[in-house]
Amino acid sequence: MSDFKDLLGSVLPEVKGCPKSVAIREIRNSAIELCKYAPIWIDQIVDIETDIDDAQVELDSLVPDGAVIHKIISLTCDGRELTPEVLSTFHRFDSRYTAPSRPMVYVSPVPNLVMVSPVPDDVYELRAAVSLTPTAIAGSISDDIFNVWGGAMVNGALHRLMRFDSTPWGNAQMSSFYGGLFLQDKNQARKSSVTAHSVMNRTVHPVSFI
Repeated sequence: MSDFKDLLGSVLPEVKGCPKSVAIREIRNSAIELCKYAPIWIDQIVDIETDIDDAQVELDSLVPDGAVIHKIISLTCDGRELTPEVLSTFHRFDSRYTAPSRPMVYVSPVPNLVMVSPVPDDVYELRAAVSLTPTAIAGSISDDIFNVWGGAMVNGALHRLMRFDSTPWGNAQMSSFYGGLFLQDKNQARKSSVTAHSVMNRTVHPVSFI
């Protein structure tokens, strides 16, 4: 895991007088926004076991420290992919499958919980691919995400920090500029996640307005 504070060297020179804690908070908030916008932080959760006659499976205890599940991308049971359903239609499967059996479909009413159907008649192994975001108090993020998208977090943090007009470092023009860069970063992240999360080198090039 890489610390958000390691990006301070790219942020603080552009926002003179900004406390480090405030800058780190906005770096983290930008990382959260980026990860919610595009599923770039993917984790494979393995060794999940169902309980007999229990349709609910909790996942939050299985994710890395400092992360929360934003969305379940896929779920398999004993190597077979389960079909995702929405909560409004999930309950119809209870009547369709009257006897406990190997699960075939699932629904995720909240990101850290799945409900499977039919209700398991045995102990089955589940494997989940999930997209993660940092928690609201996280101090770090995956090394891979940091190395590829650290520049985007800097752009997002500068956009957020400079829009505070009441602060000595507030600058509406520059906030708009970095906001445009951050939007480009988010769109590129979404494109990258769609194309098998291809790794792209990203650097930060601060621009000075005279």
